[in-house]
Amino acid sequence: MEWLEESEKSLDSELEIANDPDKIKTQLAQHKEFQKSLGAKHSVYDTTNRTGRSLKEKTSLADDNLKLDDMLSELRDKWDTICGKSVERQNKLEEALLFSGQFTDALQALIDWLYRVEPQLAEDQPVHGDIDLVMNLIDNHKVLLSGTFYFILFDYSECTGNVNHLN
Repeated sequence: MEWLEESEKSLDSELEIANDPDKIKTQLAQHKEFQKSLGAKHSVYDTTNRTGRSLKEKTSLADDNLKLDDMLSELRDKWDTICGKSVERQNKLEEALLFSGQFTDALQALIDWLYRVEPQLAEDQPVHGDIDLVMNLIDNHKVLLSGTFYFILFDYSECTGNVNHLN
């Protein structure tokens, strides 16, 4: 939980986005490193969540059950918040790169992101039948789709404006 809180503080403190394309690329590279560390913690998050649910099922005291439920909710909320802020930060950095005239670099950043996310979307990835895990995967998929469609629509409207300007 401590790592999650530190990560959230770090994301909250990195609000400023540079105007210089090279600085934006540096910020984007730093954010990709953060996302790698976040991805590395995903298995720890899942294991902790599963262990907590298992303990919750085995406890006979209502007070302990309630406390475990609160702890699991807090963990899930914190994880979802950090994942959401991470996606938001990435979108803002890619958008800033696009606005700075570095369309090719922004497109490459999107392609890199798609390659990173593609294995997570593979159909042959087991779901394990755990309802909380399935619901979490569905929520992550919705976040993924909303971010992807936003970027595609943004890119399309930008290109349309450029074509109209050329005419």
